[in-house]
Amino acid sequence: MYADMKAYLQSGEWETAYESDTALWLRRKQGWLSAIAALDLTEAGEILRQLPSDGAMVLRGCPGLRALAEGLGFDGCEPCWQAVYEKQALLPVTTELVIRHPDAQDFPQFRDSYDLGGGDELRRDFDRPDFLGGYLDGAFVGYIGLHGEGSMGLLHVFPEYRRRGYAEALYSTLINNQLKKGRLPFAQIIEGNEASLALQRKLGFTLSRDLIYWMWREDA
Repeated sequence: MYADMKAYLQSGEWETAYESDTALWLRRKQGWLSAIAALDLTEAGEILRQLPSDGAMVLRGCPGLRALAEGLGFDGCEPCWQAVYEKQALLPVTTELVIRHPDAQDFPQFRDSYDLGGGDELRRDFDRPDFLGGYLDGAFVGYIGLHGEGSMGLLHVFPEYRRRGYAEALYSTLINNQLKKGRLPFAQIIEGNEASLALQRKLGFTLSRDLIYWMWREDA
């Protein structure tokens, strides 16, 4: 439930805005995102009222937090399961793919095939060194990368190349790269995405017992 917050602090890109025995509020130094954990609704409400009107958050903790946030105007919500790769051993990668940072000419194919995020955000995701493309005989067959806050995702294999184990190979390579850099591999899977959850389990991830909530104000 809280592994992402540990990773955020380790990255150096976040700061602690508030901390007590029952709550922790982390704020990304660059941008509008907060990560909040709270075990007391009254304390949570005090934190949420301090968020900027255009801010978004990843929220988790005691029952009733989602309803509290919605009552304070955070009407956009994406419930997610958190998955954490807790092992230290590298995963075996057996594939015919060449997996590497993609060519600049492949950005339009990435942009047009991924439906979560805007153009500027996708450009930043694509340009990060952690973004990986899979190539078969020179053809761009799929990709995976890190979201802006550090969670693994963006996984996509183009339809004509599916059911060949390429998604697992891409994911395993990214996990290994994260481990080699001393990072905690974690992902957040939208509730109901059973295919992704099955892949997380196959790769040895530990899944959270409860949901976390990405929340924002729709009119911001």
